[in-house]
Amino acid sequence: MAMAKEEWAGLAEGLDQQISEVEGETESLRIAAQGHDPREFIELEKIFNEHLQEIEEDLHDCQLVLDDKLKPNLTDEDGQEAQDQLTSFKKRHVKLENVKNETQVKNMRTFGSAEGGSKSEESRRLVTQVQIQKAEMDIEMDRQEQNQIMIEIEKRVERLKDSATETNRELKEQTAMMENTNKNMEALQDDGKKTHNKVLALIEELSSCKRVIIIAFLAMIIMVLVLILFLDGK
Repeated sequence: MAMAKEEWAGLAEGLDQQISEVEGETESLRIAAQGHDPREFIELEKIFNEHLQEIEEDLHDCQLVLDDKLKPNLTDEDGQEAQDQLTSFKKRHVKLENVKNETQVKNMRTFGSAEGGSKSEESRRLVTQVQIQKAEMDIEMDRQEQNQIMIEIEKRVERLKDSATETNRELKEQTAMMENTNKNMEALQDDGKKTHNKVLALIEELSSCKRVIIIAFLAMIIMVLVLILFLDGK
């Protein structure tokens, strides 16, 4: 339980710092909305929106970690305290989102001026300028996103190519091993046949020697008998 509590404390501290930094950006965004430089406002609003998106994703991830990993290892009291803390972070995030709907910010985004609604030539010029800049930024972001997608596709194709090359190499090695095994089996069979033939020849050769020895032995016996009969006759 102590480890789970410490882990949540670390997550909460990181979220609080992240949200506090974005809360500090709201004043700069409001000042830019009151100014006369749509380019500065567009750039600040782009950064502001990116940070809000990061906070939203981190809040979602923290909720998952809290529900799936930490709550089962926390007491009911600690679990509720962690959930209340996360809820407060979500409310702060909503307040940051509402900054985008403040009148001056909306007017600068829409009309290129904090006053908005003005029909002057300057106002119309600023509106057109803001719209063109937003369109250019959207096109640039789309282009960058498409480039990232193409880079990722190239990386995956390269990984597939490397995987296919490695698989082909392994197949060649396995084929060569199988061929060597077959050759060794054939050589072993040939050696077995040769050995078998040699054994048969040796057996046959030994049999011939035995026959010669038996014949020689019998011949000696006959000669001894003849010699005995000859000596008895004298």
